[in-house]
Amino acid sequence: MKEEELREAMLRYEQDGQNIAAAEAERRERRDAALRRAKDEGWRPADLVEFTGWSKETIRKALNPEARETAAKAKAEHRAATRPPTPEEWWASLTPEDQAAYAEAARPPVKLPRELAEKMAAAGVRISYWGFEGNELEAQWPRRFLTFMARQRQK
Repeated sequence: MKEEELREAMLRYEQDGQNIAAAEAERRERRDAALRRAKDEGWRPADLVEFTGWSKETIRKALNPEARETAAKAKAEHRAATRPPTPEEWWASLTPEDQAAYAEAARPPVKLPRELAEKMAAAGVRISYWGFEGNELEAQWPRRFLTFMARQRQK
């Protein structure tokens, strides 16, 4: 497969995902409008929960679009705050000395000095610890970090 074909396939995949997201948003809006109309005609939220089988939170968000937006915003902020760094973000945060040390430590067999492992963990990078042998840590880096480090060595 040529690069252009692969690029086109990835673009179609992304567009399909956007179409699905738009259809899902429209579907949710129709449902929410029906539930708001039912409430306006006398249905209590508890009755809607019992009738639909959906959670109180789902009904609350359907009846109050501002609550949905507030919850979505809080969820997005939480995800952004707890998201581990990408290899590029992590690499950019390092000093030149640490970059050199990590580049050397990423060569097989992958053993990190304890201080580098601790810095990596403090930066939010998730690595699997196998155990310390003296001051060396046997670690399994996330595949995307090893791939990134291999590209760094090629530069």
